[in-house]
Amino acid sequence: MTQTLESSYPQPEQPVALDAAAQARLSAIADAHFAWLWRLLRRLGVQASDVEDAAQQVFLVVSRRLSVIERGSEQSFLFGVAIRVSIEFRRLRRDVPTPDVEL
Repeated sequence: MTQTLESSYPQPEQPVALDAAAQARLSAIADAHFAWLWRLLRRLGVQASDVEDAAQQVFLVVSRRLSVIERGSEQSFLFGVAIRVSIEFRRLRRDVPTPDVEL
């Protein structure tokens, strides 16, 4: 049984409800680090078409773990999560069969 690429991606968990302060902190982290995270995910081998989904996965993890992220170490936390997310996206991409094309 083969899986389609879209159905094989990790399905996001339900986002957590954040209070106003947590929402502001998450927004500040996203504003400060999104461009860097995008480039990092590409360097870690995430396909260009998958980077948006991978970045969303990273920020979902951040939203759930916001209370344990020390101030000033947000980028380090993002780096660790991005590595794990990129591994999963690359693994899933590798598992998707490509159609045989005869020339």
